[in-house]
Amino acid sequence: MKLVTIATALSLAVSAPVAQEFGGQQDQDYAGQLWQSMQERNLAGDNALQAFPYPGTDPHGVMLETFYTDATVDGHTGTLVIKRNYGPEGVTVDQVLGRPGDHLAAVTIMFRRAEGYSPDTGNWFWAKYLPDGTLDETPDGTPIAGMAQGCISCHASAEGGDYLFTTNADFSPSLQNAAAGDAEEEASSAEGSGDIAAGEAIYQQTCRSCHGPRAQGLASFPRLAGLEESHLVSRLEQYRSGERVGPNSALMIPIARDLSDEDIANVSAFIATTFE
Repeated sequence: MKLVTIATALSLAVSAPVAQEFGGQQDQDYAGQLWQSMQERNLAGDNALQAFPYPGTDPHGVMLETFYTDATVDGHTGTLVIKRNYGPEGVTVDQVLGRPGDHLAAVTIMFRRAEGYSPDTGNWFWAKYLPDGTLDETPDGTPIAGMAQGCISCHASAEGGDYLFTTNADFSPSLQNAAAGDAEEEASSAEGSGDIAAGEAIYQQTCRSCHGPRAQGLASFPRLAGLEESHLVSRLEQYRSGERVGPNSALMIPIARDLSDEDIANVSAFIATTFE
């Protein structure tokens, strides 16, 4: 299993109908297509990409990995949140990193479908998979896919009303486009900085899924917004040299190893001049 980050967009050739009966055939088919798409992008299955695990709580695993990305569904782009749930009680970070397949208990996802799917609950589609990609079931045998009331009742209490506990980020396209606009505006006035446009491309491809669309930090991944450019350059150079700096070193070292001096300058300039 490789320690790398993921691209921010998934293309899913699936439809987005109005919510149907929970766990029905339509929901099962939709969940199956989502799983297939995740496998194709190495977000699920034997060759799944790996992030740095962090402690979890019920009803999820003892250790968790969380990925935030976008999925495009029939021309609609929505947020896809993937959470891997590890156990049993007492499992450590090193054990999950070393043999993740031995400890993976389930994969839960939230996918924000098109407006009109379920307006009262944020248009979220929910699914819980077993490690082999089959759907887990409720005690009465209903596949967990669609409008999962147990998930909804818990996530409804999330701060900000977005049903997301690990981040209060606004994932709306308007904010994502604003970030790009900010970068373009500031590119002309940032003297002595790297190429901000090139830095944005690196951030969106390599950094965004863990650190967030506004560099606000997600789950165990720290906030980068507001950091000085020189600090970002220094930290990336440390990771590139193989130096362990903090709990995410196992993830960051192989990523930074592939960055050139120019890449580091560019992405650091983009973060420092775009996000506050």
